[in-house]
Amino acid sequence: MNLTTLHPSVGASQIKSVDLRVSPYCPNLTEFLLDFSGLKRLEKLYLSGCSSLSVLPENIGYMPCLKELLLDGTAIKSLPESIFRLENLQKLSLKSCRSIEELPMCIGTLTSLEELDLSETALKNLPRSIGSLISLQKLHVMHCASLTKIPDTINDLTSLQELVIDGSAVEELPLSPGSLPCLTKFSAVGRNSLKQVPSSVGWLNSLLQLKLDSTPITTLPGEISHLRFIQKLELRNCISLKSLPSTIGDMDTLHSLYLEGSNIEELPEGFGNLGNLVLLQMNKCKNLKKLPNSFGDLKSLCHLYMEETLVMELPESFGNLSNLRVLKMMKSDDPGLGAREESSLVIPNSFSNLLLLEELDARGCGISGEVPDVFEKLSSLKILNLGKNKFHSLPSSFQGLSSLKELSLCDCQELKCVPPLPCILEMLNLANCFALESISDLSELTMLRDLNLTNCKKVDDVPGIENLKALKRLEMSGCNFQNPSLSGNITPEWFSQGPVRFFDEGEASSEGDSTHT
Repeated sequence: MNLTTLHPSVGASQIKSVDLRVSPYCPNLTEFLLDFSGLKRLEKLYLSGCSSLSVLPENIGYMPCLKELLLDGTAIKSLPESIFRLENLQKLSLKSCRSIEELPMCIGTLTSLEELDLSETALKNLPRSIGSLISLQKLHVMHCASLTKIPDTINDLTSLQELVIDGSAVEELPLSPGSLPCLTKFSAVGRNSLKQVPSSVGWLNSLLQLKLDSTPITTLPGEISHLRFIQKLELRNCISLKSLPSTIGDMDTLHSLYLEGSNIEELPEGFGNLGNLVLLQMNKCKNLKKLPNSFGDLKSLCHLYMEETLVMELPESFGNLSNLRVLKMMKSDDPGLGAREESSLVIPNSFSNLLLLEELDARGCGISGEVPDVFEKLSSLKILNLGKNKFHSLPSSFQGLSSLKELSLCDCQELKCVPPLPCILEMLNLANCFALESISDLSELTMLRDLNLTNCKKVDDVPGIENLKALKRLEMSGCNFQNPSLSGNITPEWFSQGPVRFFDEGEASSEGDSTHT
């Protein structure tokens, strides 16, 4: 199938947009032989998805008003030389044009071009003339498996704001000090991408986001601290990265730091100087054993994720994290954590100073004996998960957690009793608390909607259960209630003896050892 003419009634000279992306004939279009010289006012030409289109007409350059040319997923092998005439072209996309191996040198004449997407092409190199694209703001060369080098003329792209080379084979970035003055985002995600971060990266004076996830980098240059406006640094799954530069504390504009899955062993002492850090993601940093004493100086920190690390002691300064809202430090039995010693998480007394803390997840942290009485002042705490720990009792101060809505003690197999709880509690999970013998009166929990008592085999009575007017979900499989506390002879309609699981209205109940966590 080919397209050769437009019907006279269309008025070719007045057309501003041609979009074949939604046409059912697009995948079958093999030739586009239209006389483009008549499309004097055409601004947008979208041929993306015309997967059989292998050749563009030579006269495609005779559209003086063309601003956007999208050729994603076509079978074209080259761009016609006449493209240099498209002096008003602002956006050119060749994404997934897997037959294109090179660009014409004349590409550099497109001085109005602002966006160039060459992702998932077969390009082996970029022409040096690319440095002449003085208006270029976005350059994407993602997943170009044959592209191993970027020409040093990239330093001439004075308007470039975004450079993304994710998944490409580019190993080095030929940056010159003071180049790319407008670059705000640089991304080089992927195991085949950047092997080394050049020291000159520190001179990218406008950089806001640096994304190096899953790269084989082993170090970061100390000059990275020169990034005066950096807000987001992403180093997820950099498995060869074992340390951060000692100068990282000088990045005082840093807002978010992602280290998940990296192999860092410690944080430098100057880490506490990151006074504007709001989010720190360190999940699965399986070699991280301790936090620096300066950690409490992170006054702006709101979200701290440090699940599946080897950190078992929080520094005394931890309570100085006055803006902390979310703290997740769950430990698992993942063999990838190595030989983690059988130890209990050490919680400093200063922990009670975290007055804005709303969510705490300390599952599997080895807390044994009695839970430290550091929760009483946590008046903002809404969600608390202490599951899979080895303590046998909870402090009476739990009742003072005036904002607590969700409490999970699932798999606390040595817990023997539950003290009085906050009256606004909405969810209580006691599943698999095999040693649990008694639960304090629940009468005041008028907002409780979800109660899980699965496998609480030693509990024979739940005082106040008949007063739980808001209860929507009750799970009791594996329980052996003998004397349930019910007023008079009245049995609430949702209550039934034996191993049964109840659901919201409209859902079917089911028998058996089911567990809701």
